[in-house]
Amino acid sequence: GGETFLLLRTLLETEQLAILRERVLAGVPYNGSSAGCNVAGPNIGCTNDFPAVDVPSRQSLGIFPGVMNPHHPHADQPDFGGRMNKIQIYCRLNMAETVVGIGNAAVVRLHEGQVTVEHGPVFYYHGHEHRELKQGPAPELTALVSAHA
Repeated sequence: GGETFLLLRTLLETEQLAILRERVLAGVPYNGSSAGCNVAGPNIGCTNDFPAVDVPSRQSLGIFPGVMNPHHPHADQPDFGGRMNKIQIYCRLNMAETVVGIGNAAVVRLHEGQVTVEHGPVFYYHGHEHRELKQGPAPELTALVSAHA
């Protein structure tokens, strides 16, 4: 966790981003929450953090094929509509990207090329499509793993 832009800048400045990516791709488990979740995706695109520091690039670890949005509210929470609207705008402007909204205490697991929702809420956004993913296999996310391999 922490501040996403500062975390990414620190990983880039210390040349740890590439090392961390190599280690994870070699089989070392990675678990990220908040900022750590954000940097797991291909880029920092839908963070909830204010860009407190400049970064030379928004490209991040790329170990998970979707742009991450942690702390995503449950569908019955008052701030759900605002978050959904912001992510939908992002998706319309970045049509090739998929955003994965991860609720607090939610777990999405990528293991051996398969993505599963272990605990929700988890939301899928791509283009004009958005929906909550149910617990179990997430074929729409697994397809992204295969496409990025």
